[in-house]
Amino acid sequence: LVARFSTRGRGRLEVSVESHLPQEATPELARGGCNVLCFLRHADCQRPLLGGDSRPSASEMKLMMEARDCRVQSSGLLCPGDFLAWAAVVAVDGRERLVHVRLFALYPRWTFAVALLATPLRTLESPLLAQLLSPGRASSMGYGFLTLDLGRRVVCLLENDDLVSRMPMVGVWVDLAGPADRADGDQACAAAWWDAAEVVDNPLAWTAAARFVSSRVIEHVWVAERTFLIMIVHQTKSGQTSPATGRACLSFFEAKFDDSAGEGTFVAPAQGACVVDIGQETCNQAIELSVRPLPIDEALPAETENPEEDVP
Repeated sequence: LVARFSTRGRGRLEVSVESHLPQEATPELARGGCNVLCFLRHADCQRPLLGGDSRPSASEMKLMMEARDCRVQSSGLLCPGDFLAWAAVVAVDGRERLVHVRLFALYPRWTFAVALLATPLRTLESPLLAQLLSPGRASSMGYGFLTLDLGRRVVCLLENDDLVSRMPMVGVWVDLAGPADRADGDQACAAAWWDAAEVVDNPLAWTAAARFVSSRVIEHVWVAERTFLIMIVHQTKSGQTSPATGRACLSFFEAKFDDSAGEGTFVAPAQGACVVDIGQETCNQAIELSVRPLPIDEALPAETENPEEDVP
């Protein structure tokens, strides 16, 4: 990730974050803009963002996570970028019209250990499954949920299906067979020589898995301890190069969820603060800074003891 701090005339500062990914990666890593909470600090010296003031406090981090959780629980397909909670710690020097700013992002350090099932599961033939397996689709259908019928067959459901909130869900399906528009204007779809073990690390698969474990709407039924199913629809590399002629097939995985690592933090700049002059009417400058992970002991604010809280 690269953060860009740009001035757009007097008194305006814009912040944008860009990702640099391989061309074959799924392009929908972010959707539109994302609100960045702004936490102000008092600029009482030449270098105001020092020490603990340069990081969000515990209460500010709580606000970041609440805003992120509200976005994640909203209806509609998510992107990996939706799981990042952004905030900027800002100090403004009114005399010199300088802005001192540090950009932070909280993200869940979730892992999904996946294991390919040697034998494909039985599925219920439905219009949705037929559409997922049909060749020549114009775009990817994203992801949805999985449930089981009375015959223990896997049933695919769209995320907005009424049955999602009334039946227990056992996992998610992910459509990697439909082509996705890339940033360079071309189209690409995930394809494997045999099974989806080659493409299971696609960002859309992580997003679908994160949607499943974080959803408060569905009833989760684990197939084992904190383990659920992932069904990936993908194409096979059987000599065809066109998505319209490629053959779509299904691969099933068991995914074990682990959230013991808690929250991680990204920060830019890595040390100190970025200082930007916003005092000129025609000022138009841009500063690019790398976004790096911050050790968790540096990211979390130190707990301070307040003896007054113990006084009855």
